[in-house]
Formats: sequence, C-alpha cells, structure tokens
Amino acid sequence: MMMPPKWTVIVSALVLVACVTSSPIDSEEKRIEKRQARPCFVEGRRYNDLETFTYPGFSRCVQYQCLDGRYHAANGACEWNGRCVAEGAVFSEACRSLRCVRVTTNNVHYYQMEPTEQDKCKVEGRCVSMNVPFQHTSSCQRYTCVSLGRGGYEFRPVGPRGCRDEINSRCVDVNKNFSAWVDGNYYNSCLCQIGGSYQCNG
Repeated sequence: MMMPPKWTVIVSALVLVACVTSSPIDSEEKRIEKRQARPCFVEGRRYNDLETFTYPGFSRCVQYQCLDGRYHAANGACEWNGRCVAEGAVFSEACRSLRCVRVTTNNVHYYQMEPTEQDKCKVEGRCVSMNVPFQHTSSCQRYTCVSLGRGGYEFRPVGPRGCRDEINSRCVDVNKNFSAWVDGNYYNSCLCQIGGSYQCNG
C-alpha cells in the first residue's frame, strides 16, 4: 500500500488544527451578535435601549435615556411657571434673581430654581435697590432694604417717621408744615412731629 507524500500529511494536519481552534471563536462572535441591548424598567414601565423618556411623576423638563438596562439624564431643565428653564440659566422675577440648579438623589436628577444673592426688594408693588433708603408711602417711614442671603431680606427703619399729607397724597418730613383736615376743620399750617403726629394752628 502506497503512503501519501510527507508534505500532504503535514498540510492536512494543519488544516485540521486550524478548523478545531477557530470554531469556539466563531461561536462566541455569533453569540455576541445575537445578544440584544437590555431594556430599562422604571416604575413598572419598559423603555427600549436608546429610548428617551420622562421619569413618571416628575418634571416634564427632564429627559432620561435608556442605555443597555441603565438610564441616565440626557438633558434637563427647571420647570418654572409652565416653561422649561435651562440648567445654569439666571433670570429675574418679582425683584429676585433665580438660577436653575441640578440636585441628584438615587440616580434621579432634580432641577429646581434657587435664588441668587438678592439685589432688590419688593415694596408696594415696586422694586427698590439694596442699602438705598426709601420712604414707605403709607406709613411715611424711611427704610433701608438689607440682604439676609439666599433671597432673604428685611427692612430696617432709617430716621424718624414722617407725617401723611392726605390732601396732597404725600409724605411730609419731621418739622415741616403742611395742610390737613382735622375733625372736619381745614388747617393750612400743621407742623409734622416725630412719630407721625402733627400739630395744627389756625
């Protein structure tokens, strides 16, 4: 019986080895190709991979995205008076400066408006600057608005309280004269005294 040439045997063996060693690699690649990205389950709801959604029960201005079974905030903003305000944006409203900031708890991002350093106070429907004396029109007392930080402020009286001139709808400083009606009588000369009281003659 004739034997095949030696080179033929060697080539056949190499081919056999190559086939045996390549089979597990091919199987692993096919297994990876067949595996699909996992969906996300949030509050009993299913979201497919790469799908964006809003977290149930929270702001519509925060968008999340599912990535292979886990979700993260794709973009977010603060919801304020029915509109979405971008993170970091600052705007003024009712004499206050507000900024949109992000707070994270248990992988859930919350966006909320927080006051910046107070720069004005609201008095009788108008905004007055900090540390600048102004007169309260109804009490005729002068005040200064002082910041307490993080949006808070208080009014501190400055000097004695003046008098209210009801005839001319104005405030009169202490030791100044003005006209007034007192118990049905008209007085042309009334002297304003400390505390808002006044004395009329003639």
